[in-house]
Amino acid sequence: MAEYYDGEVEAPDAVAGSDDLEVDGYYFQAGYILTGESRKYKTGSAAFDKVKPGKDGAWEIFARYDEMNADMGNNINLVGGEAQK
Repeated sequence: MAEYYDGEVEAPDAVAGSDDLEVDGYYFQAGYILTGESRKYKTGSAAFDKVKPGKDGAWEIFARYDEMNADMGNNINLVGGEAQK
């Protein structure tokens, strides 16, 4: 699963000479069930169902990476820069 986002926030008129704030970012994530169970996708609710574990339980490995940039040459007194997790 992955997603990219991009947004703009209007700067208040009281901030002289400021531009609108632009932010963008993305994330991607992946998971794998090690013990062979599966998750069914429910189209009605747009969500995955719970895992039904076998007799020894269910083990899943999962990873996610995301990054957001809130400092795209904006002329606003904002200390944002980049955030990574």
